[in-house]
Amino acid sequence: MRKLSVFSDAAFANADDAKLGADVRSQCGNCVVLAAPGLSDGSVASHVLMWESSSAKRVVRSTLAAEAYAASETAEALSWIKALYKEIDTGHFDSDEGRPSHLLTDARSLVDACLLYTSPSPRDS
Repeated sequence: MRKLSVFSDAAFANADDAKLGADVRSQCGNCVVLAAPGLSDGSVASHVLMWESSSAKRVVRSTLAAEAYAASETAEALSWIKALYKEIDTGHFDSDEGRPSHLLTDARSLVDACLLYTSPSPRDS
């Protein structure tokens, strides 16, 4: 079964934006890909369904916040693509939680923060 993979990335305070009166803005981007298992090995054909790169629409105060914002926007894009795919497949527009998907990021600090708040600690047992 093909699965959806989404890639998320951000750059904190790297883009000049004189039009908005701001000195710098963060840049966020994502890419939604449909591929067979083995995408991480680079050995399968894949199809880019959607991609986006733009200035962050919110003010963020750190690299972690920029990466988290980009991941949030990417998760929203994934949800939309899954619902659209479900509508094309079945004629019903709703979420397709059964389709396997991955959200990938290069931000180790974001991964660590997510694991910190989702993994049970030894004192919780």
